[in-house]
Amino acid sequence: MDTSKGRWSRRALWLSVALLIATAVWAVATTDGPVALRVDASGEVTRVGSVWTLVGVLGGIGGVLAATFLGAQRFLPHLPARLINLPSAEAHAFWTAPENRNELHRLLAEDLEWIGAATLVLFSWLTAVCVTAENSVAAWALVVPVVAYTIAVLGYSVHLMRGGRYRPRS
Repeated sequence: MDTSKGRWSRRALWLSVALLIATAVWAVATTDGPVALRVDASGEVTRVGSVWTLVGVLGGIGGVLAATFLGAQRFLPHLPARLINLPSAEAHAFWTAPENRNELHRLLAEDLEWIGAATLVLFSWLTAVCVTAENSVAAWALVVPVVAYTIAVLGYSVHLMRGGRYRPRS
């Protein structure tokens, strides 16, 4: 039975893929002039260009990331155990044992899906900000989402390393 169909992380990732696609379609459909391609620390737009360039770069990178995160369940079984980093030597020995590898792959894929969903939502936000920017962008519109994303991903990573998710089970 494929347990990936029932995972909330998988649903969130697919929803974020749909959001990125919808944002790209919206950007192309509503933009008739140049868009911000580069913004400096003060929020001033320092480079403009075609909406196709913006969508191509952010959408392209987002697409590659989406494919990677969506494909995690398929590529993890091919990953050698020595390349898997777990919180302790005991956890590594437990989770990389053949009888536990399927569960480890499921847990890792789920974690990657959550991080992937957050990343694609951030890409959608950045695309929307660049499309709607004229000569400048309010600093909060870029700083707050990037800082929130960074804190969330780092917090989630610390939770995974310090929490009980990857502790050896009895």
